[in-house]
Amino acid sequence: MKKKDLLLNIAFFIMLFPFFRPEYLLSFSIFATMLNGMKIFSLICIILLFFKEKKISRPLLLMIIFWLWMIIVTIYNNGDVSTVLNYGISVIALTYVMDFGINKYNRNFFSTLMFCFEIVIYINLITIIAFPEGLYTTGNLMTGTATSNWFLGYDNTHIAYFLPAFIVAILYKKLYKKKLRANILLGAILMNVFICQSGTSLVGGILMIGFIIFHKLIENSKIFNLKNYCIIIVILFFLIVVFRAQNLFSFIIVDILHKDLTFTNRTILWDITLSSILQHPIIGYGWESQMVRHSMYNSQTIIFAHNQILEYLYLGGIINIIFYGMIIWYSYVKNKENSSNSLYKVISYGFLILQILYITEVYLNPIIYIVIILLLYANCICNINKKGANNDKVINNYSCI
Repeated sequence: MKKKDLLLNIAFFIMLFPFFRPEYLLSFSIFATMLNGMKIFSLICIILLFFKEKKISRPLLLMIIFWLWMIIVTIYNNGDVSTVLNYGISVIALTYVMDFGINKYNRNFFSTLMFCFEIVIYINLITIIAFPEGLYTTGNLMTGTATSNWFLGYDNTHIAYFLPAFIVAILYKKLYKKKLRANILLGAILMNVFICQSGTSLVGGILMIGFIIFHKLIENSKIFNLKNYCIIIVILFFLIVVFRAQNLFSFIIVDILHKDLTFTNRTILWDITLSSILQHPIIGYGWESQMVRHSMYNSQTIIFAHNQILEYLYLGGIINIIFYGMIIWYSYVKNKENSSNSLYKVISYGFLILQILYITEVYLNPIIYIVIILLLYANCICNINKKGANNDKVINNYSCI
């Protein structure tokens, strides 16, 4: 490896890895302090890089607007400002690193992003195999205990790493012809999913396998596109969350996933959240403290709606959903000429998986936003391929925004 490439990989690792925060490490104060210090250093590097570049791309601006609105509403409603700032800044900073990496040094960036995923996913797989009953226990006598915790945390949250890693691995394989490295990571992801047997992760894993098996059909058919995916998502949201037509999917929910038709009482949470949304439908409530949400759901553990669209509506109202729709619309408009591009097919299919998972979950890990960020920068990624990434060349200093 050339010295320049090594330095670039190290620089991207310094900026990226602090956003990968395995729950097991955070349970130790020394590692939590270390990761927080790395994150602060990463943010300083990102700020310095921003002032050097002195530009904001349209995708980055859309992400800033999306999170800035939630921050403003939280401040207006005297909510948990520190938490929303921490989360919002993390997502915006991650977006900027990906903006810079994809547009400037894409080979180094994607290789380092792969490496970050490989570290946490391989370690997680080792802990699952070594400790099949769980690596550690969370909860207490009041809230109940959970043993299905491994390096990445509770099994139902692992998909926040697996899904973006799945998309990145396939993009890396297609862009740079590194099939062995990508396939090993894909295999590790699926082993993690099917050993743990978490319901939500299983849904994501099955959809991932569907793409692997039928990728030629998905990539060559005009039916599989972002527009149709959005129609499917909207229909599923109203059928399941609003009209409760899940009886139509009872075979999948009950017989395969072994869940009840209330999705483990999620329908009760949806009713409570919908009732609150109707009282403040335009701007929402902002990010509230855990105490407020515990009281809202009459629970000592629940703090979110367990549906991401309802959560966005609760946090920032209809205006927030409009901003979220602008992100999707931007990708659709910007990629009309890429509608049959295999790279765009991968990214948009990954977005579909994310939205299906969002029906019953809310993920607090900024890493999950890599799926949405990749959608925002899909045009740039498709342009990498057009400019010769498959010839093992590093494409530097160009912008496709």
